[in-house]
Amino acid sequence: MTRILIKVQAGRLPLPEPSGPYLVKVDVQGAELQVLAGAQRTLQQTEAVVLEVTLFGTIVGAPQLFDIVGKMKEYGFVVYDIYGFNYRPLDHALAQTDMVFVREQGRFRESHAFATPEQRREQLVGAEQMHRKLTVGG
Repeated sequence: MTRILIKVQAGRLPLPEPSGPYLVKVDVQGAELQVLAGAQRTLQQTEAVVLEVTLFGTIVGAPQLFDIVGKMKEYGFVVYDIYGFNYRPLDHALAQTDMVFVREQGRFRESHAFATPEQRREQLVGAEQMHRKLTVGG
């Protein structure tokens, strides 16, 4: 894996010399859509994008979760994972989170299976044990 740190200057995101696939992390406090729009060449070689998204309009004019998910779908990416939950103190509602987007037709979505057959068997054994414990009392 090659780690590339790129500083954005004068609103331009240059295409780095090494070739993809890339993992792109964008944390730009409300300018996500502008950065993504300017990174089209890089996104063509990108397998995963990590974005901080907000569920409230805390920054005037900044995109919210639904804006980001919709735009990423247009670019051929879908949500793969969510982490880093940030709750607002006002009412403890989820305010921000990091979302991992992957190519809809990419390597991370080659399989839509939930588990391997062995993992399924382990789940069934665990569920049966829990059921016995609850119905028999231990």
